[in-house]
Amino acid sequence: MPPDAAVSPGAVATQDPPPLPDRAVSRTAGAGGPWAVELRGLRKVHGGGDRAVTALDGVSIGFGHGTFTAVMGPSGSGKSTLLQCAAGLDAPTGGHVLLGGTDVGALSETARTVLRRDRVGFVFQELNLVTSLTAAQNVELPARLGRRRVPAADVDAALAQVGLADRARHRPSEMSGGQQQRVAIARALLGRPEVLFADEPTGALDTRTSHEVLALLRRLVDRWGQTTLMVTHDPVAAAYADEVVVLADGRVADRIRNEPGHSDTPARIAAAVARSETARSEPARCGTARGGAAQAGTVRGGAAQAGRVRGAAAQGAAAQGGAGQPEAGR
Repeated sequence: MPPDAAVSPGAVATQDPPPLPDRAVSRTAGAGGPWAVELRGLRKVHGGGDRAVTALDGVSIGFGHGTFTAVMGPSGSGKSTLLQCAAGLDAPTGGHVLLGGTDVGALSETARTVLRRDRVGFVFQELNLVTSLTAAQNVELPARLGRRRVPAADVDAALAQVGLADRARHRPSEMSGGQQQRVAIARALLGRPEVLFADEPTGALDTRTSHEVLALLRRLVDRWGQTTLMVTHDPVAAAYADEVVVLADGRVADRIRNEPGHSDTPARIAAAVARSETARSEPARCGTARGGAAQAGTVRGGAAQAGRVRGAAAQGAAAQGGAGQPEAGR
């Protein structure tokens, strides 16, 4: 669990606000056993015939209650598709998605809509905030559109959880990029979700602001047991998670358990992604000298990426006065 010192001054509330009422999250196994989300033989194929593209190829994996998991992989590896299927936003071609023991694919479209509304939360790179509304109004907007009445105290509690209790009446133009993303997180938390899904939540943010948002996500897991599943391309961001799942060609290529206090965690993650890229291109290299050169280039590229990651982690630490290392701030 990251110490308070690992959070930038003003990034989040210095004292823990009370959790949202009747919060439906827990570190312990509940409905569905040990898994908050479980994928069984999940397949997703886009198109058909000669143009068919397999995005997910028989993925079977579980994500535990009260855990923070990052999903990484090369472009086209299936990570965003996995998130969308797991969240019920997209229907798989085959296999099963279980949310707290509920088989999402067995539900009617109406029931799936209710499940997405009541049991999961979404945070995307695109904030989708309405510029003319205040932070509190943006948090409440999805509930209003769904014709649901939300107590003002719940809206206040959601903003307090992300450290924005004093920004409830501010509009997006009056807030920083990190604060706007935290409004989006508060909006996702308002429904007291069992699972929070985040797709590249820091993709458009600078290093300092990314640290604030990632430290907040880490805090939600550690303090309130908020199960979180995040897709990212950034090894430094992935180092905030408990575990990193690496995809390649729609399959699980590696799983990395992050350990607190290890300064080389982002570099280890980058190396794992580089290995998955190397394995991915191996069939094309077999029997050709040019393939061998390509492999060497990939390995060199992986080493260079790991070096850049170490530099980025060090730069983040300097920017935060030594508190920017995610692995030390876990």
